[in-house]
Amino acid sequence: MNRPQLVTITGIDVHTDLDLARALCDRYPLEFAMLCDPEREGRSARVPEPAFAAELARHFAPGQLAFHLCGDYSNMAKRLDVAPLDQIFDFSRVRRLQVNAPDYSTQDLVNLQDLAKSTGCVVIVQNTGDVIPFMDELQFLDDASAGRGMVPERRAAPDRAYVTARPAVPVGYAGGLSPENLGAKLAALQEINPSVPYWIDAASGVRDANNHLDLDKVELFLTIAMSTC
Repeated sequence: MNRPQLVTITGIDVHTDLDLARALCDRYPLEFAMLCDPEREGRSARVPEPAFAAELARHFAPGQLAFHLCGDYSNMAKRLDVAPLDQIFDFSRVRRLQVNAPDYSTQDLVNLQDLAKSTGCVVIVQNTGDVIPFMDELQFLDDASAGRGMVPERRAAPDRAYVTARPAVPVGYAGGLSPENLGAKLAALQEINPSVPYWIDAASGVRDANNHLDLDKVELFLTIAMSTC
């Protein structure tokens, strides 16, 4: 089996030991994603205040961090209303920017392509369909539950354009991944996607009873992911 190109752990929070998290980034192909949602920031264990991004920037290199925009932040990105976002987030601190939404219009996707060009970030879009589409400037995360942490009944296959794309463009997979099921889920992915590079994203499956990130679970998850061969 092919190993994932990258592992994203979503929902780094104020209770996370940032020195230990950085040490994991230095050992594995790993990025931590900060959830950004104006309706939930500071109210949910998974969604810190925007000011936390500055503290993260002091601990991590840009390639080790991502912002996942939700709620009104996502709507601003889809409208290409970048000025308010620039006042809140320093996009130079991240290499990847995920825009979470239940759906995207054609114009939304065009705007997000422009966002990728203007920020220099890889812009990631959630996919809930049966096929992972291919679009210049964008990458797609297959997540049928749209961020709810549910294991899907089936995974989407990459569009055939990915096979011939040069340079290679990865696809992402999320939804209910945990240390307990990762080995089996990665084996199943090989049947759907035997050749296109991919990354995986975990959130709910690596948290503790208090809904805080559990770095012991994260390390076990990474060990399993990187032992795939």
